[in-house]
Amino acid sequence: MNEFVKDQIERYYNYKWWLHIIFDTDSKNYLRTPHITFNIEVLKNLKTIVETYAKNGYFRQRIKNNIYTLLMHARDYKEGDYKARVDLINEITTLLNRQSKDNFIDFYRQQLYTRTKDINFLFNKDEIIALNIEAVEQLIYDDFIIISTHQEEISEKVFEEEYLVQFKNQEEYYENIAILLEECPYLFKDETFYNRVMKVLNENSKKEHFEKLNNKYLKKINRQVKKIKL
Repeated sequence: MNEFVKDQIERYYNYKWWLHIIFDTDSKNYLRTPHITFNIEVLKNLKTIVETYAKNGYFRQRIKNNIYTLLMHARDYKEGDYKARVDLINEITTLLNRQSKDNFIDFYRQQLYTRTKDINFLFNKDEIIALNIEAVEQLIYDDFIIISTHQEEISEKVFEEEYLVQFKNQEEYYENIAILLEECPYLFKDETFYNRVMKVLNENSKKEHFEKLNNKYLKKINRQVKKIKL
């Protein structure tokens, strides 16, 4: 991989890591690594995401509350340049408070369409989209799990014994891969990532269960992944 591709993958990795935290409504696993999560340079990435999402009105109240809680914990973390961290926390809080419109239904609508390519989602009533909010948030949370477990830092043995078993029977896996293809096709330039995605897809192609699903959609995902040159 050239340096440009590596840079794009790293940027996307960090972006999806933050979304993984933001849309995690329960575990708060980030508290296990406060020296990373509350590092000033890392929090600057959060600020960029919050600025964009809040400007577009994409945060529903529950997700806002997640971020407020994270910022509260960040404020309690005293290591490093505490004053600079507090200033940054205040800036992020201001951005959140300034979200003046609620367009979060549009955000989930676009997520559903991008992940499934089901055009009906573009025309469904808001009430239908609302029924899918928690499912979409789980998908957003899982995006990063897929990215991180498909890296060479995870041994092939661990991947096959723990993660292949988990992913190979999931219909949702295709929806995760669909958005990764849309947002960062460079990911698939990573040989380990590409090979592991193909391993999951090839395992599923042998299963009768997946043959009964939307074959056109599944085959399209397969084609898109295979088209990417390593």
